Amino acid sequence: MKYQALKQLIAHDMNPAKYNPSPAEVEFWLESVPEVNEELFHFMESLVRMSFCQGPAKKRISTIRAEHITLLNAVGRIKNPREDIQILAAALSVSFEGLLERIDTTYKNYADPEQSIPEKLLKTLKAGLEQQIKLLAKGMEQQPVPAALQKPILGCLEDLAKMRSCSYERRNYIIEIIASTSKLLNESAADLYNGLFILLYELNFNTADFIACYREKIKRELALMTDEIQLDMRLERYLWKFKKAPFRKKKIQADFNRRSTADLMYYFIEAEINIRALEARKKEKEKAAAEAEQMAKNLAMANAEAEAEAKAKAEADALDLKSETLPLNYKIQSLLSVDALAYFFRLMAEGQVIEPGVKTELTRFLAKTFVTPGTGVNGISADSFYRKWREPVHTNAMITKAALNRMIKIIDSQF
Repeated sequence: MKYQALKQLIAHDMNPAKYNPSPAEVEFWLESVPEVNEELFHFMESLVRMSFCQGPAKKRISTIRAEHITLLNAVGRIKNPREDIQILAAALSVSFEGLLERIDTTYKNYADPEQSIPEKLLKTLKAGLEQQIKLLAKGMEQQPVPAALQKPILGCLEDLAKMRSCSYERRNYIIEIIASTSKLLNESAADLYNGLFILLYELNFNTADFIACYREKIKRELALMTDEIQLDMRLERYLWKFKKAPFRKKKIQADFNRRSTADLMYYFIEAEINIRALEARKKEKEKAAAEAEQMAKNLAMANAEAEAEAKAKAEADALDLKSETLPLNYKIQSLLSVDALAYFFRLMAEGQVIEPGVKTELTRFLAKTFVTPGTGVNGISADSFYRKWREPVHTNAMITKAALNRMIKIIDSQF
């Protein structure tokens, strides 16, 4: 085939160090280049029409494009001083560029999008990109676009302008970013700021600077909301939005070394929700602690008032009943068990209702003073009472809590 011979010509015969073709051979190939091109066009068209599935056609067309990219790069490096060789190289360059452009427009869905564009097209792309970046920067200043949002866009495009290789997919992505951003700037949308965020999000613009800028925007938005319910609903809507990204199945993005824009923003919103949940739990604990402290203060005040009232009543009774005295072996009857009674007095000591002093002496006094259901003729053991004071159990704590709740309800009903 002439196509195979043409590849051999470019790789070896046009290199003066290896072979110097005659003028007749050069003339032959100048006449044959259009014919070879036409054969390849017909071949690709037949592949697309005759293939029952896209797989074989994609493979062959991707191979043809890869070969022509290599050939175009090789032609660009030819340094043969002969004029006819230079004419042939120029004709081959035009031919290969035309075929690559035909594939890029007509058979774009059949070619591998990750193939690198030829060196010549890359130089053209870089030159145009530098000019377009300047125009884009000027348009952003005129609108104006905040510097915090200009930096991610222009910085990424400037980095792309310095790249040594570029795939067709990435080239199309760069063109789409510039075209879409320029269109939005030219339309002078009323809400240009939010419009740029929506555009870059839909284009999967996942650079670190843009993600940081997007996060700050959402934080400022949430900081202005005072209704906690509305704030939670807004976070849930963002979570749903970033989970249902329009580009989730697409590979192309600004930075291939990072997760997609939707994933990065989803993790950010998820973290914000978790932080709010932790803060809510902390506030609930602080509220419960404050209520418990107030309850203890109320109980202490109630006990102090009760003691004062009891003392006054005792003094009055002493004046009226001077002759009436208590027996020496008098004991206070308690309906609580020894365990619950010990824990009750421990709470009074820890709640600063009474001054415990030496605990062993206090517990010995209480054991002698009280009698509980089921206590034998010898009364409560002082050692047993002290041990139950030191080692309370959950069940007895709940019994004591129930007694305290009954007392609080009585106070509530009376005052």
